[in-house]
Amino acid sequence: MKSTILLLALAFTMACTAGAQTISLNPISSAFLSSAHPTSNYGGAGALEVSATGSTNGIFDSVMQFNLASTAGLSIQSITLQLTSASPNNPIFNTQEAGSFSVIWMDNSSWTGGSGMPSAPGSTGITYNTLPNYLDASDESLGTFSFPGGTSGANTYTLSLPSGFLNAVTNGSDVSLELVPADNNVSYLCNSGSFSTISSRPLLTVTAVPEPAGWWMAVLGLPVVFACRRPRKA
Repeated sequence: MKSTILLLALAFTMACTAGAQTISLNPISSAFLSSAHPTSNYGGAGALEVSATGSTNGIFDSVMQFNLASTAGLSIQSITLQLTSASPNNPIFNTQEAGSFSVIWMDNSSWTGGSGMPSAPGSTGITYNTLPNYLDASDESLGTFSFPGGTSGANTYTLSLPSGFLNAVTNGSDVSLELVPADNNVSYLCNSGSFSTISSRPLLTVTAVPEPAGWWMAVLGLPVVFACRRPRKA
């Protein structure tokens, strides 16, 4: 009996480990939002920025949206967000400064990214002024993180998994993230979902396994197998 229990435990552990999978996704939409240009859309820009109050060129928030249809029905183990730092190549941006920023899950993903560029701002798509239309009490903080400064290199942040965000991921919904300054120092410029080099775009990585019910059905069936294999007495 003890050997059967040990084999069951081992089989369950092996099944869960073997079933783990990693899903990595780039944004389907992204945009930076500038307090100095509150009615302009920058959804086609190659960069996103998060800058604090008092920054030379004003406050910047950024938003990005991911299609998580591929995570529907999975049991989520962890989610990370990778951002690749960029060098300011347009006077609209602030100089990079180390500091803290927060990532917020937006319950409302009905916003559109638009196609505006720093050199040619758009008139349609999300802007600094319209952002509040997509924020509500259901939004959840996914953590506050440190930007070390610099104009190159990738930084990876492990997001928390509050219930609303987790439900959206396991339901396979489109998921929107807002990046906002969390101190008076940060100025973080990173590549966007429109950046020309795909490998340097923001990357949301979900590590998950199939829902446990499937594994339990397989594992619970093992005693029958063991019983059938048990030698019969003469």
